[in-house]
Formats: sequence, C-alpha cells, structure tokens
Amino acid sequence: MLAEFFIKRWQLTVVMFILLAVMGINALMNITRAVDPHFPIPVVNIIAVLPGADAQDMEETVAKPIEEVVQGLDDIVEVESTSTDGGTMINVEFSNWSGDVDGYFDDVVREVSAIRDQLPANLQRLEFVKVRTTEAAVVQLALVSENASWRRMEKYADDLSDNLTRYRGVRQTRIFGLPRPEVSIAINPARLSELKVPASAVADAVRQGGMELPGGAVQSGGRRLNVEAGGAFRDLDDIGRLPLRASDGTLLTVDDVAEVKWGSEEQIYRTRHNGKRAIFLTATQKDGVDVTRLKAQLDEEIEKHQALLPPDIELVEQFDQSRDVKRRLSELTRDFAVAIGLVIFTLLPLGPRASGIVMIS
Repeated sequence: MLAEFFIKRWQLTVVMFILLAVMGINALMNITRAVDPHFPIPVVNIIAVLPGADAQDMEETVAKPIEEVVQGLDDIVEVESTSTDGGTMINVEFSNWSGDVDGYFDDVVREVSAIRDQLPANLQRLEFVKVRTTEAAVVQLALVSENASWRRMEKYADDLSDNLTRYRGVRQTRIFGLPRPEVSIAINPARLSELKVPASAVADAVRQGGMELPGGAVQSGGRRLNVEAGGAFRDLDDIGRLPLRASDGTLLTVDDVAEVKWGSEEQIYRTRHNGKRAIFLTATQKDGVDVTRLKAQLDEEIEKHQALLPPDIELVEQFDQSRDVKRRLSELTRDFAVAIGLVIFTLLPLGPRASGIVMIS
C-alpha cells in the first residue's frame, strides 16, 4: 500500500528523492574531517614535578596524598600513579563514558587544590591534563638553522606561535627543542687579580641585586605607596651596572671585571631536522574542527611568516595531518567505487531496467 502511494504520486517521490540527495551531498561536504574521531574520554592526568626528589619521596609526599583524596570522588574506576626521580604522573579514570567529562575534570582540580598546602612547598609544577583524541598535531613545523642564535630562533618561533593561536580552530601551540635562556657572566681572572676583587664578590652582588626587599612605605596625601628595593633584572645592562668595591675602596661595576651576555642552559635533548639543528613548533586542534579547512587557513599564515624570515633561518613543514585525512578519504572513495562497480556487474544479467531499479532502491 505504501508503494502504491508513492507510485501514484510520483512527483512527490521525485521531490523527496532530490531532497534526500541534496541533504546527503551537503552532509558529505560539511562533515568534520580528522584522523581520529572526537569523543569524550573520562580520564584526567595529574603531573607533578619536584626537582631533587627521588622516586620514593615523590610517591610518599606527592602521589599518595593526591591518590587518597581523588579516590573519594564518584564514579572512580582506577587511580594509578607512576613516580620517578623528580616527578610523578597520576592517572585518574572514571567509569561513566557518557557522563560529564568536564565535571569530572573540575572535581579532580577542586579536590587536589584543596590539599595543596599539604604537598611540598617547593613543588615546581602541578598540572592537570584532559585526555583528548584531538591532541594529535594538525601541523608540525621546523625552524632550521645551523648558525642563528637560540634567541633569534625563539623570537621567530614565538611570533609564528602567536599568529597561529589566533585562529579559532587552534587549541594551542607548543615549541620543542629550545633550550631555556640564561644569563652568562664570564669573569675575567686577570682583571679580578689586577683590581684585587674576589670572584665571590661578583656572585654576591648579582645575588643581592636580584633580591626583592621591602623598602617600607611612603605616605603621599591620602595615598600609601609601597616601596620595593631590588627585584628582577630587566636587561643585561642592569646586571652590568651592579656595584662592586675593590680592596682599595674604589667603586667598580660588574662590567669592569666580567662579560655579561645571554646564554642557554645545557640541553637535555637536541632536536634536528634532516641532520640540521632545528626547533619544532606544533599546533593542535579544538574539538569538532575540520582539519582540512583549518590547515588551509594555517598555510596562508605560514607563507606570510616564511617571507619574513632571514636567509639563515628556514621554515620547513615536517608533518601535515590533512594529508593523511585526504589520503584516507581517497581510499574510501576508491573502495566505494569498487563496491558500486561490483554491484552493477552482478545485477546486469537482470537487464538494464530491472538492475537500475534495484540499484536505485
């Protein structure tokens, strides 16, 4: 009876068929494309760093207190910690995969923050990380140079990172392989001996010059102004102008006996691209973002940045997630075409009219 209804009203049937086809094509064109599907994962990782502590100390003073407070949350399946020298990672898994994952994350942050005063005071880092399927990088870039200073490479990497982060589909950007900058004070032994200044005097001057000391308060009318002495150095000249006193009472500065310049700490690991010195920049996507469209937007920004680079620094695209997505979609299209071809080949013996009706159905 239903078939008779649509046969007699064939105009309505054609219109409905066209609408369904248009809706299908629209869905195909606008569906989110990514290597991994997005779905909520009820897992929270807690990362704590305490330099100088061994694995047992991390377990006793950091991991156990956090485990005890987290175990009291609802829907907990497992709490597992791994402690090493100077760090620990605690994996918290909840049972309800269809539950409020953001709520679980907030619960963990709230409970751990409530016992923060019970954890070691010199805990350098306490980080909460949501586990996401979209943490894979959309693009990874390499800034390659054999002779550019780390500070120059850092500047260009930071500029590009800031520009990429402005796009709505980018969750965050990260820079890898860049050693942390530090100030190097190279003492001239000959000058120290000539001026009879001990090396410890230079160290004491730098240490005291960087301390923040309360200088009291000044009352100005109805306003009270707090005064601070010392504090963080703003540039290298501030360090070079620190006062020293020679053995004969002459007033000197650090610049008179040492060279103050930028340096970098010893690298724990080194990053290279095709054997050349490099630093890497990665960008990750937000949930529900089409990777191919986001990558097209980022390509425009990357091309603009390449034009601003000096000749001794090269920007190379090392990884592109959209290429994998396009490759997999092309494989899917090929397999679908093969399947349609096999169906047509199988139904052809029924005759063109009969096989056409079956295939359309």
